[in-house]
Amino acid sequence: MKNILYISAILCYSFFYSQVGINTSNPVGKLHIDGEKDNPPIGSPPATEANNDVIITNKGNLGTGTISPSVKLEINNGSTNGALRIVDNTQANGKILVSDAEGVGTWKLPNTMKKLQVGNFARNGSEGITTSSNGTGYIYSNVSITLTKGTWILNLGLTLKSYLTKGKGRWTHLRLSSSNSSISYTGWQNLGTAANNTSYAGALLGSAVYNTNSSGTTVYFDANANNYLSGSNIIEVTQDILTLYLHIENFDNEIISYPNLTHYDPTLNSELANAGKVWVFNTGNRENYFYANPL
Repeated sequence: MKNILYISAILCYSFFYSQVGINTSNPVGKLHIDGEKDNPPIGSPPATEANNDVIITNKGNLGTGTISPSVKLEINNGSTNGALRIVDNTQANGKILVSDAEGVGTWKLPNTMKKLQVGNFARNGSEGITTSSNGTGYIYSNVSITLTKGTWILNLGLTLKSYLTKGKGRWTHLRLSSSNSSISYTGWQNLGTAANNTSYAGALLGSAVYNTNSSGTTVYFDANANNYLSGSNIIEVTQDILTLYLHIENFDNEIISYPNLTHYDPTLNSELANAGKVWVFNTGNRENYFYANPL
């Protein structure tokens, strides 16, 4: 009841005098609060006394620390740092307040202040993980990278060992995905010239040499060649945090086996490794790199 009477008194005062003062008998705006009750009874308070005041002017401007706000919200904190504080669980050291299309502001870390992000080459203990061709489509390489919202340039280089026969080659694509089981663009988009069809690419060339010796016996010399695929790509991550997975184009087997082969060096005539594979990739290859620069 006491609060109702107090509010009613304020409204009545406002009706008759059109200005309301709290802790002051000399309001200089539609609503004027003197925080420390130190304003003079007549005239405008000096800056030192207005520093603890809050006011709403007849233009609807709100001022704190000032009695003459020139915009809709003006904060004057004198010589003290930290006039504004917004706590909404997005705040963090180094972030800036960024507006969306509707004018709603949230704290964001600008890309120019973000750190370079290094990709993850999965390991089995201290050893790299091997992925090999086994069909069609794309297969996850066990390489990934985690990024925050924003625009990034991704730099990539991988060594793939080819098991294509001599004289054969395959144009090979590497693609990013937000899924480790399929190609997905949820939470991100490719900004390359081919939009979401943009990929890294390079040639895999075979080096397996098959010849016949003077007696007509098929002789196996070598069965692998290291190939290097590299490139850069610009993407935009549209959700707060996202892990992208690198997929390698997955070819049908071109070499089913190595039948009736005799190695050039007879001491190496044993079962040939990776028979039937088109390519083999190991996350532990020394030349591998994957990192993202913020833009």
